[in-house]
Amino acid sequence: MIYYDLETTGVNVLKDRIIEIYALKIDGDTRSELHHFINPGIPIPPEASAVHGYTDDFVRDKPLLNDVIGEIDTFFTGQDIIGYNNRNFDNLIMALEFIRCSRDFKLDERKIIDVFEMWKKFEPRNLGGAYKRFCNKESEDLHCAREDIRVLNEIYPKMIEFFQLQEKSFEEIFNMSSPDPNSYCFGKLIKNGDGFLTFNFGKYSGQSIHQVLATDSRYIDWIIDESNMDSAIKLYIIMEKNRLRTRAF
Repeated sequence: MIYYDLETTGVNVLKDRIIEIYALKIDGDTRSELHHFINPGIPIPPEASAVHGYTDDFVRDKPLLNDVIGEIDTFFTGQDIIGYNNRNFDNLIMALEFIRCSRDFKLDERKIIDVFEMWKKFEPRNLGGAYKRFCNKESEDLHCAREDIRVLNEIYPKMIEFFQLQEKSFEEIFNMSSPDPNSYCFGKLIKNGDGFLTFNFGKYSGQSIHQVLATDSRYIDWIIDESNMDSAIKLYIIMEKNRLRTRAF
């Protein structure tokens, strides 16, 4: 069984690269570690460096992934894995990086535990779960609007107390708890410096919806019509199209 984590050049699974890997293998009473800093072969964006502190200068003399992939492969061979939010990020990055090195991470052959998913499973992140967590109460009538608000009105003060936010203003709590205002749909869409909503996935990653509308409007139509596409992504794209129609350029 292996616990592991990655630091990367960003959060785009298809484009970004590994900068650091740390893995702890536990086999009965035996513990072994694997730790490498890696030159990703691409520039590290300032926003990524601001998160983990690693810069182009730091990784310049570090080995390329291909130089250490054999050791990593051997360390992980036959092991199940545990991580935090690893199913939708770390594991996918690893699988793609292995492919780039002409190897197979064999995700399908491993049992995977994602501690973030486990947490949500056993302590649900819904209103009922919050009521149980912070008030140690249960309600039979949740999903009735009046009861939902009664319960919410109990939960919020308890959360303020639990997280020791009593001295914070409403604005301070808003700033602390709100997501990045320029990131939408878990980072799939990002507002760029010019205020345009920009793709952070797919073949037009890095291009604004405004640009793609001008060069390949059928792609936008395909996303809106695609049944498997996240409905929130569709909604933001539709809203951006409507906004662009009324914007003077």
